[in-house]
Amino acid sequence: MGSATGTAGSAVIEQGIALEVQKELLSSMYSQANAYTNLILGAGYAGFFGVWTFTRDQLNASQVFWSAILVTISLVSFVAFEVYKNLYISRGLLSLNLTIQDEQQIAANLLRWREDQRDREITFGRVWASTCWISILSGFGGGLVLLYSFVRGLLGVYVG
Repeated sequence: MGSATGTAGSAVIEQGIALEVQKELLSSMYSQANAYTNLILGAGYAGFFGVWTFTRDQLNASQVFWSAILVTISLVSFVAFEVYKNLYISRGLLSLNLTIQDEQQIAANLLRWREDQRDREITFGRVWASTCWISILSGFGGGLVLLYSFVRGLLGVYVG
């Protein structure tokens, strides 16, 4: 029986190690995806304003208004989410710090904290999904206004 218990114990240890490795991998992947998304969005905004500066004199008042308002909505949405994300992370870390202060109840407190954290993660995911779509769609909308104006200007020069 000792070997069966030993085998079961080592299987539990291996499962725990595999779970920790998986958590680290997921955390790393999230961090990399987040950094990549921020880079792409930053490049998109820089590209938009570069093209907007170049073509602004060729745009009519309506095109200037719509491109500016759409990209402003995108930027505000993106920045608001980044502020929310920083508050979310700070709150989670402060909550975790308070959770581990009571060494007598640390196991029970960590379990309670983990359950609370799951609920916060669901809310976080919903906020992320909403702001991501708002940011992407309005940013693309502003970009499409510029693209339309740019193509129309080219056709006017070369065709008309």
